Amino acid sequence: ETLNVVSNGTANVAAFKNTTNVTTKEINISGAADLKVTEIDTTVTSVDASTATGDLNLDLTGGTIASVTTGSGDDTVTMTKMDVDATIAGGEGADTLVLKGLVTGTIQPGLTGFETIDISGLTGAVLLAGANTMDVTTIKAVDKTGADFTVAELNASDITIDLSETKGANYTGSNTISVDSAASLTVNT
Repeated sequence: ETLNVVSNGTANVAAFKNTTNVTTKEINISGAADLKVTEIDTTVTSVDASTATGDLNLDLTGGTIASVTTGSGDDTVTMTKMDVDATIAGGEGADTLVLKGLVTGTIQPGLTGFETIDISGLTGAVLLAGANTMDVTTIKAVDKTGADFTVAELNASDITIDLSETKGANYTGSNTISVDSAASLTVNT
């Protein structure tokens, strides 16, 4: 089944979980108002918000995602599970992909249009094979990453690693962030 969502008027918040007698596999989002999706069913594999013009904040941690397309706003997409070769396409705005609790292993998504990858919520070591990744300029780890993160063969010339801290927090432990193939690397602390 496909769920069509139109976000108009003022900013909206929605959850698409436990829909009675419906197995939702695809969510289509359109409209001009900002939209925050707080949860989805485990059956969801695809989100198409390519025509949405508001800012989107999509928590897709409930499903195993094969494809996501966002619109022209400044969008944030949070994922826990994705197909190893998922298609993840950001729109025109400043977009952030949050990898939260991602399972240990290698992923090689077709990742475009997302300028920032936030790895603060990792729980297992992840290798991002970046041969099909474009447009990423920042890798962000607030307070610290939960596990090692490696980026190999990234199609980007300049990468910034942002090691921000929330006020009063301190980095503890020892995790590694490795970036291969960047022409220049900047680290902000």
